[in-house]
Amino acid sequence: MSWYEKKYNYLRKHQTLSNCILFVSTWLTRLVYVSYGLLVIYACIHQRWKCIWVPAIGFGLETWIRATLNQPRPYEVLDFPALKPKATKGKSFPSRHCFSVAIISMAMAYVNLWLGVLFILFTLVLMICRVCIGVHWIKDVVVGALLGWLLGWIGFFIL
Repeated sequence: MSWYEKKYNYLRKHQTLSNCILFVSTWLTRLVYVSYGLLVIYACIHQRWKCIWVPAIGFGLETWIRATLNQPRPYEVLDFPALKPKATKGKSFPSRHCFSVAIISMAMAYVNLWLGVLFILFTLVLMICRVCIGVHWIKDVVVGALLGWLLGWIGFFIL
């Protein structure tokens, strides 16, 4: 029995834990995207344009990589569904959620170091959630986050 099967069986037996993971994943994603919207407003007021163009370019690059590689999701390959039913086929690698939160964490760090640290922690939590839910492989979330942090670091702190 694979690790994914063990994890799936455990979470199916512990519905409260499954519901908590789904809740955290959903609301953390929403919190990050609303926060980024506020950061865009801040960027426009204070002319911090990197906060807009670095994530936009990164998102375009990540989308292209994802579509080009078109890797299957765990629920397509394994014999059990995701905890959160999803009709999407392929486009698992790299994780767009993890990439987005990671590059947004770098945008936050560019504006305020402590906000950046908080959003890096959000990225780590979301990585765990996406694997536990069963919509991504571990490699998907790790590469998604690393790509987001790397492109964010280059865009915000090197260029």
